[in-house]
Amino acid sequence: MNRVMAVLGIGFMGFSSCWAASFLEGDSKNVSSYPYWVMPEDSLQFTVDYAYAAGGGEVWVVAGTYTSTTNPVLTMKPGVHIYGGFSGAETSRDQRDWNANVTIIDGENTRRCVVGAADTTLDGFTVTRGLAQGKSPANYGGGMFNDGCSPTIANCTFTSNKAAFQTYYSATGGGIYFKNFFCDGNELHIHVKLGDRRGRRRGHKK
Repeated sequence: MNRVMAVLGIGFMGFSSCWAASFLEGDSKNVSSYPYWVMPEDSLQFTVDYAYAAGGGEVWVVAGTYTSTTNPVLTMKPGVHIYGGFSGAETSRDQRDWNANVTIIDGENTRRCVVGAADTTLDGFTVTRGLAQGKSPANYGGGMFNDGCSPTIANCTFTSNKAAFQTYYSATGGGIYFKNFFCDGNELHIHVKLGDRRGRRRGHKK
């Protein structure tokens, strides 16, 4: 059964093992044995890339704020499932508390926060201050942009994200934007809170 939930701040267009890390960007010698942890001083993107190169799995992220000097802050990779809300002392994913251990992906009002991918999970994050601007499709999905993919998004809050709008009739999805999403054969799971500035129109199917 195909399931789509469209809520405020989401735009739609074109319808028809365990990883974590404790190492600095570019410093693979600090990679320890499984499981790995992502700490606030570490590179979230580098960890995700490392997990993807190793065949996929889970990335566990300790509470804190994660940003980047590159746009976007995070590009998700197929087969890599990313979980926030850890204190760093857990021995299983069920022990995390994303309400107490707030884990933030911050675009700093400068860049997009997340680009999604197929067969991925974003779970337990606050995605904030993402900015999508420039030429289409760069001006879609300040918090998260998805093109032809249906990731699982759970236990996340999208807030204070912005997207430039192309025309009055464009729904550019300040919080989350889906492009070329085909319902047939795809299943989209969303369990999020949204409190975003958007393009000219609200959550939209086109």
